[in-house]
Amino acid sequence: MFKSYSHILSHKRRRSKSSAVQILSAAQSEPSSPTQAVPDPIEIWAHSQPLAVSEEQLQGCFTTLVPRIHKYDHVAQRGSDRFVQDLTTTLGPEEGKEPASYLSCPVGNYASFLYPECLPERLELVAYLTELGNLQDAQGKSNGRTTDKPDEHVESPRAEARRKLLEKAVAEITEKEIDGHEIIDSYRSNWLVTPEVPTADNCANLDDYVARRRLNAGIE
Repeated sequence: MFKSYSHILSHKRRRSKSSAVQILSAAQSEPSSPTQAVPDPIEIWAHSQPLAVSEEQLQGCFTTLVPRIHKYDHVAQRGSDRFVQDLTTTLGPEEGKEPASYLSCPVGNYASFLYPECLPERLELVAYLTELGNLQDAQGKSNGRTTDKPDEHVESPRAEARRKLLEKAVAEITEKEIDGHEIIDSYRSNWLVTPEVPTADNCANLDDYVARRRLNAGIE
């Protein structure tokens, strides 16, 4: 049976080789086309466009590439404006000055440059979270709070505001974004199962170590 099957395969190979020679001969005999069709360029940019700037404005930049800005830059700016408004409401009069955006600039919102291909429906929240990530405690200023215990850690007004705004943003993600909700569920169910770091002492073998590391990374 094997011999007969091998005979069929070898027969097919001979036919294929002969067919290939005929095809190559036919291709060589045909005159080449004077003009070859050029394939259309693949468009990889869906939500951004080149920034309209002159060569003089690009002088001194760290790159010669044309910068791209999100087509919905106004949506990113809306996220920055909402962040400033929420931060002002959360801080109250304790800071003594009006909070300002970290991303706003005359050319466009920095989030539009950082995430030029972000989905438009997520851009506002992404800009909001980027603003939140840049929020730092005021340096050189006392938070004005006193405690009877010198060693007790007292949360600064900005740190407290950062925590509250982060909770608000996460709540918005879980309500509107299915993907974000799944990420948080995965974090709770997988990443927090084994908080200890796998070592040679608590792993029986290499397979056990790899399995634990995959679980810590949320790959499972």
